[in-house]
Amino acid sequence: MEIYAVIGLLIAVYAVIANDSIQTLGTFLSSNPIHWLKKWVWFAGVLIVTLGIGWYFNNGDVSYGRLTKIPLPDHFELKHALAPISLLVLTRLGVPVSTTLFTLSVFASKSTIAAMVNKSVIGYVIALFCAFAVWQLVRRVKFPFNFSERVWVCLQWISTTFLWAAWWMQDAANVFVFLPRQVTLPWFALVVGLLTLGLGVVMYQGGGKIQKVVQTKHNVQSVQAACLIDLVYAGLLYYFKVLNHIPMSTTWVFVGLLAGRELAYSTMWAEKPVPMKTLAFDFGKLTFGLAVSVGIALLL
Repeated sequence: MEIYAVIGLLIAVYAVIANDSIQTLGTFLSSNPIHWLKKWVWFAGVLIVTLGIGWYFNNGDVSYGRLTKIPLPDHFELKHALAPISLLVLTRLGVPVSTTLFTLSVFASKSTIAAMVNKSVIGYVIALFCAFAVWQLVRRVKFPFNFSERVWVCLQWISTTFLWAAWWMQDAANVFVFLPRQVTLPWFALVVGLLTLGLGVVMYQGGGKIQKVVQTKHNVQSVQAACLIDLVYAGLLYYFKVLNHIPMSTTWVFVGLLAGRELAYSTMWAEKPVPMKTLAFDFGKLTFGLAVSVGIALLL
């Protein structure tokens, strides 16, 4: 395997686990005080099973078809390694770049890049309206939050497991883009092993620095709220997976979901102002990150 492919692969593994996985597990980590080791064992198992099913039933294609229109290059170049390196640098500087758009754009044609961007933006809009509608419905029909704590904890484990699996069906492409589209068993075992170890570190750290972003949102420490967020997010990701094989930025869907939720909360209580400035600021950061992601990827 070429050196640039190895470098890109290792950095992509780190980026997906350290930065991206918190958008999936963040609410769970905030609201579930169970020991980190138990969380790691369970979600590592879900990771292995999800990617294993994709690998086995799709003839070695762990990406669930997300790389169908992104062929493996004949030779890896420096730009293929620079993309994930630049991603890490920009992330640490606070620039909200998308791992999917940044990494895959280096490999994709311009038409595929345009399709990825279009799907990501549509994902944001749909997530915003779905979240707003769901939380308004919860308010109007008086959603039964009077379930026992044990029931809610059980529901949270189920919803987060569904979300974690659906998320990997989307984001596995960000890692396996550096490998042949039909991954051999040794490479599959190696990469999954690295992802599992990285997940353990994230769990031990309680989510790391990125977790603080999730904790700033309204009521994410509540088991009921975390359960509902994960369920809606999982449903959206699965819908977009079934829709077509074009990769998309799950970050855009996640931010759209939180935006719709915050907007719904602002209409539930008269004293809570509509967070239009916050929504505009978050969307502006996404747009800026999108421009940086695609721009640098095309320049590379």
